[in-house]
Amino acid sequence: MNRTWLVFANREKCHHREALEKLHFVDWTMKNINFEIGDIVYIYPSNEDSIRFKTEVVAKNCERKDTFFWQEKPSDYPTYRLELRKEYLGDKLSEEHLRQYGYKGGQSKRHPLYNKPQMFAYIDSVFNDSTQVKVSNDNIEEQIRSGQSFGSGGEGDSHKELKEYIFNNPHVIGIEEYTEKEKEHILLSADRIDVWFKLSDGACVAVEVKSHISSEADVLRGIFQCVKYKAIMDAEDKAHQIESSNSSILVLGGVLSEHNKYYSDMLGVTVIDNVKP
Repeated sequence: MNRTWLVFANREKCHHREALEKLHFVDWTMKNINFEIGDIVYIYPSNEDSIRFKTEVVAKNCERKDTFFWQEKPSDYPTYRLELRKEYLGDKLSEEHLRQYGYKGGQSKRHPLYNKPQMFAYIDSVFNDSTQVKVSNDNIEEQIRSGQSFGSGGEGDSHKELKEYIFNNPHVIGIEEYTEKEKEHILLSADRIDVWFKLSDGACVAVEVKSHISSEADVLRGIFQCVKYKAIMDAEDKAHQIESSNSSILVLGGVLSEHNKYYSDMLGVTVIDNVKP
């Protein structure tokens, strides 16, 4: 069972903000701390009077890689790696606000906190408000914009298997009745939709499929593909003077990450993850 933590980052010892901005992670000593991989760790920089960063523990027993940002010699203890997920830009996570939910401040800042369910429920709700949150792209957008390939040049077995499964079992994604269905449906933009359904009311559903081996960048690309497919289907209907309510769905063989959930929520893209053929 993963836990959620709050830690206090002393700027006199280390410039954690700059490390997170440059490296997208910080290394946190393992001495007297019992993080586990998958735990969420919120970071409260000492000079900002607010929780600013949401990180995730992605590795342990690491060799420290953020030494450049330390203002004194760090300890030689192995570290946990805390990878940046989100940065909070607003003013609702100051010590004054946190005290309303059981935070005591003072000497408690010296030790990581985790057993504060009311406080963490409040912190989570603030970080889930995308209007004041900046998501860490961790170079994912740059990977897409670089034009790099996202496959080996053909359709992989995992992708094909998941696509066939959705085509033959549309109820898995909530489609019970349809009049037509097609794989590799071609739009007037010449884009190909993995699986396409036409419902009894005339509306069309575009399904983009990403297998369990798809990278974070490829899943993000899939989110934007869904935005594009819906817009093109709507444009086709407008050109043909048809009124219908089209939609798109991203189906994942793996689990939607916190990073990509931010984008899907922001853009209103329906994602159904962890689908196993």
